[in-house]
Amino acid sequence: MCILFKYNILNAHVIFNIMLFGSHPNTLDLYHLFTNAEFALEYAKNINLIYNSIICDKCNHEMFITRINSFQYGQCFYCKCGNRRSILIGSYFMYSKIPINKDFHLIYCWANEFSCSTTIKETKICKNTVTLRFQQLREACLDYISEMNENHLIGGNGKIVEIDETCISHRKYNRGRLVKEVWVFGGICREDGDVFAITVPDRTKETLIKELQKHVLPDTIIYSDCWKAYSDIDQYFKDHKQVNHSTNFVDPVTKCNTQRIERLWRDLKKIIKKYEGVPTDAINRYVGEYIWRRNEIKNKGIDPFYAILNLLIQTEFIPQN
Repeated sequence: MCILFKYNILNAHVIFNIMLFGSHPNTLDLYHLFTNAEFALEYAKNINLIYNSIICDKCNHEMFITRINSFQYGQCFYCKCGNRRSILIGSYFMYSKIPINKDFHLIYCWANEFSCSTTIKETKICKNTVTLRFQQLREACLDYISEMNENHLIGGNGKIVEIDETCISHRKYNRGRLVKEVWVFGGICREDGDVFAITVPDRTKETLIKELQKHVLPDTIIYSDCWKAYSDIDQYFKDHKQVNHSTNFVDPVTKCNTQRIERLWRDLKKIIKKYEGVPTDAINRYVGEYIWRRNEIKNKGIDPFYAILNLLIQTEFIPQN
């Protein structure tokens, strides 16, 4: 499994893709990409999904691509010190065991929310590989949301942020096998739609207020329900209003409500229902996928295939020993 780190770059890859394949390509538009490994390799180099040069890990000089038939695809990175590395080093394709054109087809299926069984049928790739590659794409989304949560606080300047916590896995009607509870805590800014969402070990006052301070600016107005852990929020933020859900969905006096964050949780849980439940230790990856799709596809209107390629371009895959 790859370790993922982000680096920021400016690019015109989406524009390039639109010029090459159209604004919303289907499988016919991308047929050549999915069936021709040589074309797929050159395309990956053109959009910087595969590096055109790297730094030699032996002498720190720049390594460039050269043709050597003994390497995969007949190319490798070569340094004047004699060091040679795979052309796929540091890319999403680094540990892939399938041809690069098939990997692009699989990426397209995941981006367009094909099920695992449909992807297997479309690509003729085995179930274990499809499952593993889907997981790695979600890890890239998790890296995306981790960086977003760390570097971008929401709210501020008197803006309203609705907060709430939700239990993702539990027994329905207290029946069935015992499933470990996983709590997700998050908030959404009414004015600009910015969100944060994280898994938390519990929903105690100490945990939730600590996370709130890490993700929301202090001059923010907080809207919440009447969960006891929220009782002292006004000590840390500009203002705090609550709605008692046992009597009203909207407070009749302050007009406080948490309908936006509750809608976000409903959309997130649709993913869990779609996959008929997910392992509790994988829920954070699905949270990452949901937030990434919301921000990059729904809000920006970018085609899903182009959006995930752009994320993979901005994700550095570190080789493991």
